[in-house]
Amino acid sequence: MLRAIETHLDIVKLNKKFGRLLRQQSDNHVKTYIGYQGGNRKCVVFASTSEMIWWAAEEYEDHLWNPFGMGLPKENKNHSITVNLTLRYKQSSCFFAYNEQNEIVLAHTGRIGGSRKNITKDGFWRHYRGESDDLWTRKGIKRVALVTNLSSHLLLEEVAYFVKEVDRIKNTLNSKDERLDGFSYKPEFQGEYKYSMNKTVSVKSYHGIVVDKLRERLVHMGHAVSNEGNDDLVIYNPNNEKVTHLFEVKSSISTTNLYGAIGQLYYYSLKLPKNCVKILVAPNDIGRDMKLSLAKLKIRLITYSLKGKSVRFQNLSKL
Repeated sequence: MLRAIETHLDIVKLNKKFGRLLRQQSDNHVKTYIGYQGGNRKCVVFASTSEMIWWAAEEYEDHLWNPFGMGLPKENKNHSITVNLTLRYKQSSCFFAYNEQNEIVLAHTGRIGGSRKNITKDGFWRHYRGESDDLWTRKGIKRVALVTNLSSHLLLEEVAYFVKEVDRIKNTLNSKDERLDGFSYKPEFQGEYKYSMNKTVSVKSYHGIVVDKLRERLVHMGHAVSNEGNDDLVIYNPNNEKVTHLFEVKSSISTTNLYGAIGQLYYYSLKLPKNCVKILVAPNDIGRDMKLSLAKLKIRLITYSLKGKSVRFQNLSKL
């Protein structure tokens, strides 16, 4: 469980650090307008051409304004906000918090729509594909999405993933039918970076690499695949459009992540055919006890190893 940081001075200090870390990775900035409900505001906007997102950071009496948007900003044009990572001293949707390793993370409650009726917090959690945790605050416990770790060398990529995920969710909730007709595949986010498996890495970033490589292998094997809805990946029969295999991909073998994967597989399979095969895809150093437990739960296991952007699946051929 996360512990919220709720001291005013600490929040201001951490927000300045967050802004500084992002600016160090920006390669573009202009003075332009950011639109919001009821008006707009002119300010300096920073951007990343590699991630194709923009952001601003301004301090006000009762809140620290951190709007983020898609694309690259243009001078003296009006730009729409995709998501606010704004910290308010009362009723905030965004928090700095300590995780179990006493590291500082940025988290969001999923309240992304303001006063718009169709963009609800419930809708966010129905469609959010990233990592989440419980957050302890003085006003109670909240479920939050993990945006980034302030000590992560992938901070920009992690924030960009969250912004793009919110954009996807809003587009879904704005459509007439939240689940589109038929099947399709939307490429997962991938950051450009180097890492080793025995160090702390971005769950969100290399999660996308594994999903995309898994999809490539399955297509090469002749399967029809999709990732509509909340699932990471499914195999379906193109003749009757029934799902035959459901995949949940994890980048960490922590107990929390693996228990979560089991719950997700069973929950997402409720609306699928009873004979749908549930499959967990996890790093190859997963423990023997967990393997035995998965077998008892009738969940198949596919393991993988990584080297750069190369993913090797050890037992995918047994599918």
